[in-house]
Amino acid sequence: MAAEEAVLFPLADRVLSSADDARLLRSFLHVERHSVGPAGLAAAFALAEAVTDACREIGVARANRQRDARAGHAVRPKLATVAPEDSLAQALELMEAVGTRELPVVEGGVLVGILARRDLEPHRGQYEWTPVRSAMTPDPVTVDAATPIRVVVRLLLERSFNGVPVVAGGTLVGMLGTRDVLRLLRAYDESLSWVLHHPRATLTVALGTLGLRDMYSKREIHKVEDIRGLKVRVQATATEDATFPAYGAQTVHMPFGSVYTSLQTGVVDVAENGINVYLVNKHYEVA
Repeated sequence: MAAEEAVLFPLADRVLSSADDARLLRSFLHVERHSVGPAGLAAAFALAEAVTDACREIGVARANRQRDARAGHAVRPKLATVAPEDSLAQALELMEAVGTRELPVVEGGVLVGILARRDLEPHRGQYEWTPVRSAMTPDPVTVDAATPIRVVVRLLLERSFNGVPVVAGGTLVGMLGTRDVLRLLRAYDESLSWVLHHPRATLTVALGTLGLRDMYSKREIHKVEDIRGLKVRVQATATEDATFPAYGAQTVHMPFGSVYTSLQTGVVDVAENGINVYLVNKHYEVA
């Protein structure tokens, strides 16, 4: 109100004549006298102040509850784990069975690593005989039950984690992921429930990507016609098995570990993957 008076009143003084100003004042007084009256206007201002104070208190209380939330309030204690000597095939089967993208790796009751779905990709075709130890991230980032939930959220966002292990003295207590944080926030703020449950509402929590899929070959590929008749190594998925034949190419299934030598010897003409996989596995040496 003070800001409006500081801006509007000087402007009115410059724009309105004395007669206009007097007429405007009479109009305001007429509205006040015949609609709410002086007492009614005072009551309206008092009600507005009360509503403002109530909203402020509710907001502070809700903010305090969320600020006091800890990792232990949202942790998932019942979770699946794998051992370092388990095979990647066993780990993948467990991931699909419980619907998760990461598994804690536990040895002797102590957390020794974490295995994410993306860690499996370089070992495609070799899951049966590759131990979890070869693909896991050792000594993973962890939090304890007393870690503020805002710290956990910042960690998940800044490190692009799907979840983080919660430990106590090196012993795994559970996992805490984005969905667990959302459930906790919903419990603290039921106003979010319409977003989470409304059939036409969408809530974007995070977006993870390994980049676009690229094709690479010993010959240049600039347009769809350039891969017609070529042998393309693809993953054994219905999508790729349908897409590349539609372009006129021939699909070839093979373990990821064989792609380098197959490109080198001409068993396949083209491979496709993200630029990070292309660089890490040195496929630029042969294509």
